[in-house]
Amino acid sequence: MLSNFAGELAVEPVIVNSGDIAKGVVQFLNRDVPMFIKEKGLLKEKIKVVSREHLIRASSGERVQKFSTQVIPAKMDTPLYEVSKLLLEYEVDSYPIAGESLLGITENTVISAIPSTHDLGKREAKMVMSPCPIIRESKLKNAGNVASQHDLSVLPVVNDSGKLIGMWLNGKLMKKPIVAREGTRVKLFAEKVKKNPVIVIDKRRNPIGIITKRDLLELAATFQEYKVPIFYTGVGTLGKKEAEFAKSEILSTIKRISKITSVSHSSIRVVKRGTWSVKIKLSTSLRTFISMSEAETHRIALEDALAKLVKEVLQEKDKRVKLRRDV
Repeated sequence: MLSNFAGELAVEPVIVNSGDIAKGVVQFLNRDVPMFIKEKGLLKEKIKVVSREHLIRASSGERVQKFSTQVIPAKMDTPLYEVSKLLLEYEVDSYPIAGESLLGITENTVISAIPSTHDLGKREAKMVMSPCPIIRESKLKNAGNVASQHDLSVLPVVNDSGKLIGMWLNGKLMKKPIVAREGTRVKLFAEKVKKNPVIVIDKRRNPIGIITKRDLLELAATFQEYKVPIFYTGVGTLGKKEAEFAKSEILSTIKRISKITSVSHSSIRVVKRGTWSVKIKLSTSLRTFISMSEAETHRIALEDALAKLVKEVLQEKDKRVKLRRDV
């Protein structure tokens, strides 16, 4: 799911030096493993993403630095759909994730999450594709210019009869391209796009567009996470900074619970009567949960109430699973 946190799927990256010869590090490239440069800065470490696509086309003697882009690492709890936006913004194929150690997410990881994201996985190819010009096999020498004019790196190739015979990709003709009918759902071809672009064809098998990794990342970036209605009472009395902290903790916990069971709505009440009291009501598909806590500070009361809530939800979920097994 695109709502999963990046930290749950991040992997250890390959670290190279900016002065390394590009041709020398190509051997370490892996579609599913990020490649970064770490450099010391005045205040903190600088992280640069090395582009796989550009690195493999490096000329002899060119340094890795030329094919890198400096970025600001995302947090462990950044959702995958937000990572897709960063990949598109910086035009990189992987992104650093800052945790106890430096990790990373590749564009392939984001794409793999699309099929299981209900609405997006059901989208049809014609809704996701990018329209593109076709080029005849006899005119292949002009493919580079045509692609450049349309800001593309791939073109469908047809013969003189208009029949699809291949795909021009980064200067080379690829025979037997992967195709998808215009009504094919994204979840059926997303994994194939990770290796090569897919050509979309109409009912007459005529090429009408292409789907690249960028098209799927743009689709992922449109994902709108399910918004749970939350009614707050007393949170506004905490002051702006503390209210923002409280709402952030509450939302983070509800997001976590929404991965366990569907959540319909919630209400939170914060009251100070000598000690701080927090009451949370959460309506889910399992049942309605009530979690309460009192403490000397509102933060401790809130954190305790949220922890109790998660524990109760997990226990109820486990109980339901056990009952089904026993039936």
